[in-house]
Amino acid sequence: MASDVRERPGRALTLVRAAVAALRADPPDWLTALRADPATVGLGLSWLDDDAITEAAEDAPERPSDWSLHTAATQQHIRLNRPHLVPVATSSHPSRGFADMASTAYWYVDGRAPERLLFAPDPNYPTFLHVPVGTTAGDVAEVLAGFFPDPPPTRTAFTKVTRGFMGYREDHSVPSPYNGGLEAIDGLTLDRYYTMNVFSHGNSWGSAFPDDPYPAEPLDMLQLTAFGREALKQDDGVPSKTWRTAHSGSYVTVEIHKEALLVGEIRYRPGNRPEVVADLNARFGSTFPTDLPVDAVGMLLGFDFQTADIAIGDVPTVEDLGERLGALQIALAVTYGDLDGLDRLRPHLTHEDPRFRVRALNMLLDYNYEFLLEELVLAETEATIVEQTQGFLDEGIGARHPDAFEGEGDDYDDEDEDDE
Repeated sequence: MASDVRERPGRALTLVRAAVAALRADPPDWLTALRADPATVGLGLSWLDDDAITEAAEDAPERPSDWSLHTAATQQHIRLNRPHLVPVATSSHPSRGFADMASTAYWYVDGRAPERLLFAPDPNYPTFLHVPVGTTAGDVAEVLAGFFPDPPPTRTAFTKVTRGFMGYREDHSVPSPYNGGLEAIDGLTLDRYYTMNVFSHGNSWGSAFPDDPYPAEPLDMLQLTAFGREALKQDDGVPSKTWRTAHSGSYVTVEIHKEALLVGEIRYRPGNRPEVVADLNARFGSTFPTDLPVDAVGMLLGFDFQTADIAIGDVPTVEDLGERLGALQIALAVTYGDLDGLDRLRPHLTHEDPRFRVRALNMLLDYNYEFLLEELVLAETEATIVEQTQGFLDEGIGARHPDAFEGEGDDYDDEDEDDE
């Protein structure tokens, strides 16, 4: 938690010291009992003494320090709440991919309502992603069960998959680690962003790999560079990159459809504290599924996340033809690879206006949905549309979208040469 306390405004530092003093003077009975419970040591907790509590509390950064995309509202939440959080314990956990390193989690008590522990898998977590724990060693064990899996789960271990529209690529950007400015989204800038981001492991892989291809043992820099280039390969279809989250081990995939639409897919084991995400949604107007692990939500901060339910439901509600086509395009992107979702979207693929039907058929061509094209052409009344569609079907269609991630290997090489 590297931060100079002198950067803190005077009032914030006063609040920090008041919260620490109050907890030291009159700790709640449950905290005294929990400190004395040897089971917490078995769970990896190290209780901080008074001096360590004071130092950790005063050194906590007031500004967001997770390297995520924050809004004025999320920044304000951190600024208003962090001074009241008193760190009382830490715990050390394996950190995949880094030799002889571990991840340090922090355990807090809110001085305004010292009713339970709060858990942050990393001290840089924003306050609205702290996880409420409880007051017993059993509560601690229950929360830890969702984090720091060893070994990390693979694709078959994830019991849930959720997809969402993150927004249009041209409307989003990510911060540069070099100057803090914002950069357009491509493979290189996303890798930079998620390398710095506290919620993710830095290593990514392309759609050619359905599962995490990286070995469990750490690689040296040369090996990692060579392996990373191989891992960037894309399969036919929609290009994507996947990262593993840092603390729950989930998979977060970013797809770029037609070089324009950003779609996120999360594979995960459901979190056991849905109230955290529910409160975040209510507070900031987001629409994340409430059973998402908090580190998966952290990776998506600053982006939209319209689930398939939202995207499919929007299509029939839009009257304007162009806007309805835009809604259909989003829904097709979100339901990509989801046959159940696509089946729900099926009634909205046609329209009385032939211009809509032509555009819809072209969108289906983009995804190689031959079975839907054949079905829709049987019901088509415009001879020209029938002829053109049958021509595409006879010639055969492909579904490889332009790769908005490509070219990043050259950029990496250029950077290496510059460094030399």
